[in-house]
Amino acid sequence: MISERGSWLVVAWAREVAKSPKAKKKVMAAEVVVGEKGKVTGMVAGRQVVIRGTVSGVICAKTVALQASSQIEGDIHHMSFAIEQGAQFDGRSRRARGEPDLLAVLEGRGTAQSTDA
Repeated sequence: MISERGSWLVVAWAREVAKSPKAKKKVMAAEVVVGEKGKVTGMVAGRQVVIRGTVSGVICAKTVALQASSQIEGDIHHMSFAIEQGAQFDGRSRRARGEPDLLAVLEGRGTAQSTDA
């Protein structure tokens, strides 16, 4: 189920978001997978985020994985981060100290207090 809450596109149940369409909102779910042909402009947030396609914007999740086909332009706020050979990433990696730091990013109250990775 996909619903809108303000500027957020909230996904209650989905394996792949933006499998082929272009999303121009903030995408949030417990688990977000942007498919190889998917393009998201805006924030992508969740507990676990896997990117196979293109994201132009901030990614904020406890666990982030960029697969070989991914193209990212923007900062990534995370507690765990993996990037496969071949992935394209133009931005900063910001490791959060804990979930409260990630929540602050989601709420626009600042950036994660972190060390660049």
